[in-house]
Parts: sequence; structure tokens; C-alpha cells
Amino acid sequence: MPWLISQLGPDATAPLKSSNVRKTTQGNRGAAFTKYLGMKKLKKHALGYIASNLTQEQVGYLGEIFQKIDEKGDGVLTLNELDQAIADGNFPASIQADLRQLRDKLSISEDATLNWKDFLSGTIDKTLAMREDNIKMVFNHFKHGADADHLTYQDVVEIFGGEAQAQEIMGFLDSDNDGVISFEDFRKAVEVSMTEDLDEIVDESVNRE
Repeated sequence: MPWLISQLGPDATAPLKSSNVRKTTQGNRGAAFTKYLGMKKLKKHALGYIASNLTQEQVGYLGEIFQKIDEKGDGVLTLNELDQAIADGNFPASIQADLRQLRDKLSISEDATLNWKDFLSGTIDKTLAMREDNIKMVFNHFKHGADADHLTYQDVVEIFGGEAQAQEIMGFLDSDNDGVISFEDFRKAVEVSMTEDLDEIVDESVNRE
């Protein structure tokens, strides 16, 4: 131990200050929360665009379900209508689970209603959404220029609505750190956003100490 201290200095064996631990934990939590928000926004944008481009055949019975829940026939669903649909339990278990998630999201958001596009985004078959051709369609929608084969930082700013979040999430999207986002980078990010339990990201990141 004396040799180690002589090489590294007396601070080598000193315990970490609580303030440093707090800063590390807060930093981990902040980065994890930024990633969480970014992935949620990426998922929302991707699913929204895919949903708006589905064929009638791909939409299938979801249109009928929406119409059944939309008692007023005004093209939007309210919390009361969702509550009633969940209470009645007249839909398949998978749809019931999606309705509960939509209801929970709606209850904590600033919106009081859910339109058809939002409903479709929340109930669409994720296997369909994660098909490579659909992800490629979203990628092409986000990038600028028909000849471009990647997303730029400015594209990310527009997707996430500001530079602060774009800077934080860029590191996650740009997995090989080459300054641009290839389709492969984008595909992996979209798949993670749709398959991982995003609510666990913050806890997992903070606990890695």
C-alpha cells in the first residue's frame, strides 16, 4: 500500500466524497432520462409516420374498434370513452392492454382526446411497424435530399425539436461516432425504442455505479 500511495498520491486511498457521488448519480440519472425522452419521441415519430401510411388491409380491424369506441362519431376518443371500452372488455386481450396503455398516457398528458392516428400508433402490431421497409420509409422521410444516405445532426434537431436534446441523443443514435446516422444506426435505435421497456432505462443506468 505505501508503494501504491507513493505512485498515485495520498488521494488514491481516500473515500469518494459524498458530493462527488451525488454528482455522479445525478449525472447518470440526467443522461438516462434524456435518453428515455429521446427514445420515446423517436418511437412516437416513427410509429406516427408508419401508421399514417398503412394500407386499409394493414389497418385491418383496428378501424372497426376505433369506431366502436368513438360513441360520438367525432373522430376522437375521450378518457371516458376509453374507460368504458376497457370496462366492457369486449376486445381481444392484446387490444385491451393497448387501450390501458393509451388511457394511462392520455391521463398524464396535456391532451384530453386521442385521434385516429394516435390510436393507430398505439395499437399497431409492432412486428409490422418494425419491418425493415417501414423503418426505411421513416428514415427516408426524416433525411433531407433524395441522394442522402444518412441523417445529419440538423435532421436530428428537427426530429427532437431542439439542439439540447439532439446533442444528448446523438451519441445514442450515432453508434459508430462518425458524426452522421446511417440507416443501420437508425434501424437499431427504432427497434430498441419499440422493444425495450423504456420505463426501466433510467433505473438501469443509475444503478450502474
